[in-house]
Amino acid sequence: MRLELVVARKGLVTAMALSIGVMVIFGAVADVILMTYPGPTLQETLHRLSLMRDDSIPTWVSSFLLLGCGVLLAVSARAAAESSPLYVKSWLLLALVFLCLSIDEVAMVHELTGIILRKVDPSVRQLGSVFRYSWVLVAVPVLAVLGAVLLRWFLSLDPRTKIQFTLAGILYLGGAVGMEMINAGLESAADGHNGPLYALSTALEETLECVGLLTFIHALMDRLSRISAVVVCSFAPARTKVEDRAIPMSTMLGQEADGQGSLQPERSRCCGHSPLV
Repeated sequence: MRLELVVARKGLVTAMALSIGVMVIFGAVADVILMTYPGPTLQETLHRLSLMRDDSIPTWVSSFLLLGCGVLLAVSARAAAESSPLYVKSWLLLALVFLCLSIDEVAMVHELTGIILRKVDPSVRQLGSVFRYSWVLVAVPVLAVLGAVLLRWFLSLDPRTKIQFTLAGILYLGGAVGMEMINAGLESAADGHNGPLYALSTALEETLECVGLLTFIHALMDRLSRISAVVVCSFAPARTKVEDRAIPMSTMLGQEADGQGSLQPERSRCCGHSPLV
């Protein structure tokens, strides 16, 4: 049986964008209502929609988007192996980074780095209110090192992809790091008693992050479609060594011999692919 999946890039991105917009609106409304301290049943329900909590639907959506970026980066790495093998490791490194970010979005490992940093050097508490979430002090140097490592890879990209990747990076980092620092300042000023302004700022943070990830997904799909990348998934059982030895060498080379013993190209037996439209 053959399964064929055609991904309509524009339709998929539009549907995801609308879903994210609805999620942000409901999340912001839920956070405002939570500030009025509703009853326990309503409170527990709204927690699942909250943009300010980690055990919520928006957190799962962010993790899913990060994982999607990682998968598309891995596919790009496989495609690069055919055209520009020099940068395969760079694509794979970035795929691994996004996989780790997807896990961290739920596991909140970055919060742990901030706790450890404050234990090792208590003076970081005196750096100012914008560094209340001290994991930022770890994230910025890590991002700088990662940027230096991937600079040559980035410069090798075509102009269109560079612009798209840059826009996606500005949006995502502006939310994940920039707005996080602003939120830290707001929380410090309110002495932990967050009001509507903090809820609005958090909604903006989540919007920037999701739009940045969605822009990156669109950019990756756009690039894959322009290089005519085809993804083929096979669940056929692996051949045994005995079966491999039984296959004629000409077949293994993708060729078949004619009646006079010369080799002719074998007609492709791969039908059905998944272009990214």
